[in-house]
Amino acid sequence: RRSGETRAPLSRSRSFFDDALTALGVGPEAGKIQLDINLFADTECTEGKSFVSKAGPVELDKCVYSEEDRMSVFYTCENGRLNSFVYNLNEGCDKSPYLETKRIENGKCSLVPPFGSGIWKWSNGCGA
Repeated sequence: RRSGETRAPLSRSRSFFDDALTALGVGPEAGKIQLDINLFADTECTEGKSFVSKAGPVELDKCVYSEEDRMSVFYTCENGRLNSFVYNLNEGCDKSPYLETKRIENGKCSLVPPFGSGIWKWSNGCGA
């Protein structure tokens, strides 16, 4: 991990995306943010093609594991943009992520290869 990256924690009682929404921030921006995530099956964030819609608090710069989703997530915030790293199983966040989305702009459609696209909206940190 590079300096300034943030990762979100996951707890057993919450889903992967619930906890993934809890992680954003670097340095003075580190902490918790309120995150709303919508993932889409296409590359244009087309209404009606959403397959994940979650919202909740997310802790930045912390690796979080979700027992329910069987994956770990880590969020970072750099220059008001979010970075998302998703890892297989409960192996922590030290290996290569299987899904990495960088330079996410608040409220804008971002590509999420190879799955499609997503919109992340956040408040209370990371430039919001």
